[in-house]
Amino acid sequence: MGYIRVFPAIPDKWLNREISFNNLRSTNGVLVSAVRDVDGLVRISLCSEQKTTVNIYNIFTSNSIIISSKSEKDIIKCKDKILKLNIEAGETISIERYSI
Repeated sequence: MGYIRVFPAIPDKWLNREISFNNLRSTNGVLVSAVRDVDGLVRISLCSEQKTTVNIYNIFTSNSIIISSKSEKDIIKCKDKILKLNIEAGETISIERYSI
C-alpha cells in the first residue's frame, strides 16, 4: 500500500499564493483534490471508487484537523505523520486545517 503526498515540491515563487489541483487519480481508484495557501495546506478531498484504506502524509501546520464525510464531522488533534483513513466506495472525505 502506498502513500499520498500532496504538494511534495512547490516552486518558491508559488509559496505566496493559493494553489490547488482537482481530481488527480491516485492508487486504488482514489481521486485527490487539494488546496494550499500562504499558511500551508488548507484542505484535501478524497473520493474513492472502491472500498479502500488511504495513507496520507500529514503536512497540515495546525495541531488539529477537521475530518468530514457525508454522515459525520470530527475535529481531532493529530500530530501523526501519516493519516490512515478507511473510505467506502463512492464516499468523499474532506480533511481540513482547523483554525480557532
